[in-house]
Amino acid sequence: LFHICIMNHGDTILSFSKILVGIDQSESSDLTFEYAIRLSKLSGAKIYLVYVIEIPQAAGSFVGISDLEKYFEEEAQKLLDSIVMRVTKKFNFGENDDNVERIIKKGHPSKVILDLSKSIGVDLIVVGSRGIGGVKEFLLGSVSHTVARHASVPVLIVK
Repeated sequence: LFHICIMNHGDTILSFSKILVGIDQSESSDLTFEYAIRLSKLSGAKIYLVYVIEIPQAAGSFVGISDLEKYFEEEAQKLLDSIVMRVTKKFNFGENDDNVERIIKKGHPSKVILDLSKSIGVDLIVVGSRGIGGVKEFLLGSVSHTVARHASVPVLIVK
């Protein structure tokens, strides 16, 4: 069930022109992208769909790091294409480059999402919540929590 809330700030209705969506390999990525599409359909916003590759520091000692990076980039592209195809078809949205821009970056997900939100100039960030909670979230932090704390624009966390 999806509820849309139109927010008034003074006399101005807030609308979005650029939405950054952070996805990963979790099952909630489709739902996260779905929320962004619904908001985009209402406002006409362009969607920037971002997947961040985290390469473990120790990985370079076991295999050639460039081979590993290439493999992760290919898998990330497949994942992005698959999500875009599934979700845009479901909402009759159109998967052309005018509607959705796919971005693959390397680094820590929360830092990359925050940096991209500033460099692109987005009005909204949409991220999923894996719901790790408790001690694990306290010790490790979560991407959604970090993004929500440090973003300079509104953040929608999809559960």
